[in-house]
Amino acid sequence: MATAKVKAIVSTFNEVATIETMIALDKAHGTAKHAAMEVLAVEFGKAALMPTKLGGLSRNSFKDGANLETMQKASINVSLTLEKAQCLARIIGAINAARPTLWQNYQECYFGVDVVRPTTKKVETDKTPEQVEFTKAQEMKAKTLEQKKEFSKLAKLAGAQAILLAAQGDSAKAKKALDAEKELKAEAKKLGDQAKICADKMTKIKAAHKDAALYDQMQTIVEKLKIRFGDKDCFDMTIEEILTALAG
Repeated sequence: MATAKVKAIVSTFNEVATIETMIALDKAHGTAKHAAMEVLAVEFGKAALMPTKLGGLSRNSFKDGANLETMQKASINVSLTLEKAQCLARIIGAINAARPTLWQNYQECYFGVDVVRPTTKKVETDKTPEQVEFTKAQEMKAKTLEQKKEFSKLAKLAGAQAILLAAQGDSAKAKKALDAEKELKAEAKKLGDQAKICADKMTKIKAAHKDAALYDQMQTIVEKLKIRFGDKDCFDMTIEEILTALAG
């Protein structure tokens, strides 16, 4: 019954009235927008209303200055006559002129947000043992450097306190403050050494990964040379022969 009503409306389809109605429905409930899109679907077909990347009408093909061949090709792609495709392009253009994302809102109401703007899930790949070790070393380095920073601050405070106490003539407390400063500095140094160990480990892992990648590249080169020259020793080849093989 609803479809019959829509067809009855479309039988007297009016481009200007349609544009005015759809712009007026900007803030309306999704149901109203869906109904407005249903009118367009009957007039132009659902496929033409889809986003361009999903096979809908290419609106760029109908921009000012577009040549006839481009517009005809875009019309054929959505199974519309040139006249109807131009009409739909004008409607979409006018709707977007009212609000840049209004036409997209209509598409989302009609086809669904997941269809119009599908979210691509990031594929989580399993980390190699080397990558796991690298991440651990990286996290440990950051943690120890942060701790070193805190101990260094405390050491400076203890040193300043020792100077102040000595100036006040309280040598006993000044000595305790100096001892605390030494202990804090020693702890900060220990943490700095741990951070350096982590950094060295990260460097070794990077170097090993680089060596492995280089080895794979060399293996690829050797395979190319074998295909070109069979079992001939690559060390007996001329530079010209090697370059010719690699170019192929």
